[in-house]
Amino acid sequence: MPSCHRTLTMPRSSSVGRLVAISATVVRTGLIKMHEYAKLFECTTCKKTFLIESDQQQWNIIPRPYKCLADAACNGTKFDIIQDTSDGTGRTVIGMSSPDRCRDYQDIKIQEQVSKLDMGTIPRSMAVVLENDLVDKVKAGDDVTIV
Repeated sequence: MPSCHRTLTMPRSSSVGRLVAISATVVRTGLIKMHEYAKLFECTTCKKTFLIESDQQQWNIIPRPYKCLADAACNGTKFDIIQDTSDGTGRTVIGMSSPDRCRDYQDIKIQEQVSKLDMGTIPRSMAVVLENDLVDKVKAGDDVTIV
């Protein structure tokens, strides 16, 4: 486990690649939302399936594959998205996403703790995305440590 660099200020570019712990105050919480973090594709050539996950750095888009990832020997370039067709009750639902490929998430905004800054320093803030079981655990005014 790498050593953790504990800081009271927001990370800077020099923090990239390091494990950082930030103590801050939550100043805003967003609504709880859901996003599909992966899609199942089927190659029309070899009929094998593979999973493509979303890219958080690109606003959770799921890129369409450009070649078959299920079989190295396959040269397929056309794919169908495999979607679940039942909702557990036996009814068919068109366009339904699989529940096991969806996550809850919530955007929050944190700010440096004003009481721990030098006099005259303006506190900086940063957006943070909470997922899964961390959703709806904090509210504005809470002091948190984010690692």
